[in-house]
Amino acid sequence: MKKISVLMLIVGILVCAGIAAAQKPAPAATQKDIRGIMDAGLAAKQAKLDLPFEVFRTQYLPAQQGYQQVFFLKIKNADLGFAPAPASDVVDPSKPPTAPKMRAVVNLFLRIHKSENGVPGKLAREFASPATIEVDQAGFDPEKTEWYTVGFGIKAGEYVAAIGLASQDRSRIGVQYCDFKLPEAKTFDAALDTIPSFFIKEFKQVEGIEKNPVLDKGFFAYGNFQFVPSLDNVFAVGETLNFFSYVFGIKPTAIGPIEIELGLEVVQGDKPAIKFASDAYDSALINLPLALKQTLQIKQGESVRNEIRDLPAGDYTLVMKIKDKGSALSAEKRIDFSIK
Repeated sequence: MKKISVLMLIVGILVCAGIAAAQKPAPAATQKDIRGIMDAGLAAKQAKLDLPFEVFRTQYLPAQQGYQQVFFLKIKNADLGFAPAPASDVVDPSKPPTAPKMRAVVNLFLRIHKSENGVPGKLAREFASPATIEVDQAGFDPEKTEWYTVGFGIKAGEYVAAIGLASQDRSRIGVQYCDFKLPEAKTFDAALDTIPSFFIKEFKQVEGIEKNPVLDKGFFAYGNFQFVPSLDNVFAVGETLNFFSYVFGIKPTAIGPIEIELGLEVVQGDKPAIKFASDAYDSALINLPLALKQTLQIKQGESVRNEIRDLPAGDYTLVMKIKDKGSALSAEKRIDFSIK
């Protein structure tokens, strides 16, 4: 072994001590500490990303006394700290063994502030809840980024949301800020409007309703339904569009019930591709499966025949034309999609 000087030994001890101190886990943050971190970055909306995540989309839907606001988050598996879940102590021999799972526990924090022209003000709502996420060990990729949602009920207004995620031991904390605005009812006195319309990939009805915000993986909750929307609006040839929207500003007709006329067509640039038959609806909620089939006239010699074909690959726009019989108001909305 080579000899080293006393001075070098002391320096080495100090350096090692410094490294040990740097590597020592940070003390767990209390809920009060996390509130302080979220408030500290609020004015400048300065994100903190010790636990990185991204807010990449928002959605609102009608709800009792206001709206259901939904935030869509992207989070990498490795950042959530997944680890093998312990096997269950109770084994039922009559059932097949369950597949091994990976588990992550993350703490969710929401602080919703009223705002004016984007400037945060008074705290309007606050939530805190833990989330346990389990996925199959088979095929688990720590580098894969998954999407999650957080939804909650809130009244109309302009807000800034502080969204916080903390690791199970609360040593790593991520905070993002997101502005959102929910229209007042008076907005629709003289105009029709809709929610940000979307296409549904999957949905199912479940028992019970989420009473408090939770971190949901791969879907968002709305009442007692779970929706999986299309995130990229890209579909395969022959696939059916499941269109979802809600119309605000509809007025009762002279005889009482509401009635709207809805026209839908698919265009490619300025050229019509599919025109669906107009129909009357007595509901503000629109949920329609749309078969993307074209009726083409095929000419063979002097004869002409109609042939139904799938809409070919390309970029398209679904145009929704709404006319309300009660108010005589009308509106047009568009949503882009692609077929690959």
